Amino acid sequence: MNCDVFGDLQDWGRVLDRIGKLREDGTLDDHQSGLARVARYPSNWQLRKAALRAIAELKRPGDEIARVAVQILLDDDGDLETRILAGNALRGALNNSGGATISGCARSEVAQSIRTLLEKPQPPMLRTSARRWEESLRPVITATATGTRSQCQEEATARQAAASIFRDDRRRVQGARMAKLGVRLLNKYGRVIRCEACELTWYPQSAADGSLPRGFWRCPNRCNW
Repeated sequence: MNCDVFGDLQDWGRVLDRIGKLREDGTLDDHQSGLARVARYPSNWQLRKAALRAIAELKRPGDEIARVAVQILLDDDGDLETRILAGNALRGALNNSGGATISGCARSEVAQSIRTLLEKPQPPMLRTSARRWEESLRPVITATATGTRSQCQEEATARQAAASIFRDDRRRVQGARMAKLGVRLLNKYGRVIRCEACELTWYPQSAADGSLPRGFWRCPNRCNW
């Protein structure tokens, strides 16, 4: 379940082929950490959508997979199609397993994510989908939770800290600050960067918590360091 065979996600054609091969072999469940990393990758919509479609086919989804899909589903800045794919991935994976392979805390987060969508103004297509997910997943997400309230709160606090790191990264990669370092952001998340001197483009790889590595702004050709 913790195997990651996808390597460099910039080589996206190879990654898509690998996902297809794992689907044919029936071994997607053995590569959930890798699928979670691909689903988190913000720089290529084809990879993200392929990963979400693969997640919908999992028979033994784990907490990490469920939480990645929840994060994408609740991203108000995400495109509508991807968010709906994330909801479909949750519905497929949890119904395939009956929710037995994820913790009570994770099931509670799935339920809360759907309630959040229904409580807030949403595009009609997303609201309609959320109602379908709620109905389909009700037997799964209302099952007896295995995690205690304190355990769930502890996990939530850790994830909030990771999310804070990610938000800090977004703030610190704003265009004005990067311009002083001789680079230009080609997307709003700072995941695609171009050197103003040599015009080389590169894609910093995120850590598991979504944060950017130290020195991510440094040009591989050493133009700005």
